[in-house]
Amino acid sequence: MDIHQDNNELINKINHYEKMIKRLTKENEFLDRKIGNMVFIYGEIGKMFEELSKDKITELALKCFSEFTESEFTTLFLKDEITRNFDLVSYQCKNEQEILHQFSLYPSQEGFLYMPTYVDVSEDSQRDIIKNQFYNGNDLFVKVRPRYIIAIKSGNSLRGFITFDENFGAHQEKEIFQIIESLGKAMYVVFNTASNFAKIETQKNTLKIKLKKMMDLSALAKIVNSVTSIDTVISLIASALKVSYNSELAFIALYDSDKMVLNIEASINMKGVVKEIPMKGALLPLLLGEKIIVVEEHKVSNLFEDMFIQEFIKAPSGACIIPIYIEEYDTNLIGAIGVLGLEKGILAAEEHVMAFEFMANHIAPIIYHIKRVEKIKEEYHPNYYHAFLEALKSNIVGADIFSLELYVIWVSYNGKLELHDNPFKMRAQDQFRDIYFVDNQNTLILTTDYEDIELVDHISSKEETVVAYKCKKDFNSVEEFVELFRT
Repeated sequence: MDIHQDNNELINKINHYEKMIKRLTKENEFLDRKIGNMVFIYGEIGKMFEELSKDKITELALKCFSEFTESEFTTLFLKDEITRNFDLVSYQCKNEQEILHQFSLYPSQEGFLYMPTYVDVSEDSQRDIIKNQFYNGNDLFVKVRPRYIIAIKSGNSLRGFITFDENFGAHQEKEIFQIIESLGKAMYVVFNTASNFAKIETQKNTLKIKLKKMMDLSALAKIVNSVTSIDTVISLIASALKVSYNSELAFIALYDSDKMVLNIEASINMKGVVKEIPMKGALLPLLLGEKIIVVEEHKVSNLFEDMFIQEFIKAPSGACIIPIYIEEYDTNLIGAIGVLGLEKGILAAEEHVMAFEFMANHIAPIIYHIKRVEKIKEEYHPNYYHAFLEALKSNIVGADIFSLELYVIWVSYNGKLELHDNPFKMRAQDQFRDIYFVDNQNTLILTTDYEDIELVDHISSKEETVVAYKCKKDFNSVEEFVELFRT
């Protein structure tokens, strides 16, 4: 009896140990598989962390998902934080005939979207949950034809999801879903990191460009400070607009308060027919030192006449008109910088407007003081050519009223200049009433006496050329004489 009892106890113990061994073997296999999966997960995550390219990250993730689950058609959708849409960012397809183009899902409600972590869309109730989340939810089942969907979440917020085809069916163990979910979350973190890094790089490059432009402006300011000619100042600003700020359509003008017009002194891609811009209507705020910014192309016609707009080689994309002015007792408008189009970039962007304002503010006092210096010079050193033109204008009128013959005698010196003064001046300055020594080489004489021509011939030297023009024969107006003088 004792022997049988002992045998039974031994058999029971053997059975117990066999069951324990089987259980431990199964647990060991499970742990080995779990450890293997963990090694696999960390290995794939490590590969993704080595990448900074978002395309490369999603490519690695999809390859991993597809190989691990044997799914032949795997897709990855991620939420765009700006549009709030879920965009197809990548897909893995073993059947080359399956080609997906740009595809987005549009949420049917703002804010929270409900999606279970694991979805088997073969069940109608589960399929309806997905459809109801998006306006075009049915398109997912037409274009992608998923069997399983695994959500990528951050807390309770849906950040994206991965879809698998029916071949995923052989791996429906819960641990497989958990592995894919973990990989998806890791991929999202890496993807987000790469996105932030790309933003930082973009911002860094933008700052570099802005810094370079600031340095260019500083260098421009130093150069302009040493300039003594208004033409040179304007030329430098026009070059800066074109080279440093990619201005495609622009002009720089000086204000004529007598005519109430802006005289165009320099331009970029203008035909050059129109020389003046009437100061009226929507441009009047410039007189108060206020800038004018128009961002809509069709509203540019509110600022300028059609004839002026047609001066440009292409239609303006907008307008940024910056006044060049100084504050005295009131606003003294000197001119304006007008930019109506850039080769690239946004015309009304703050950095562009600030740069244009910097240029205008910097050159305003320079142009103002150059003009004052020129005026003082005129007082002490008269502009004989300007004085001659004024006298010619009144003499033409007088000759017409009193039926007099009017002559202009032009004496030009062709020899080598050894003195700073006009060589003809010493011989002629006491001989004629209306004589104008334009420069060291040219002298102009107004007379109604033909004998003065003979006198000029008599006192002129071999190095001097004498030409006489008769009013009503060789010219009829000041403008016509100027053309003769230039030729």
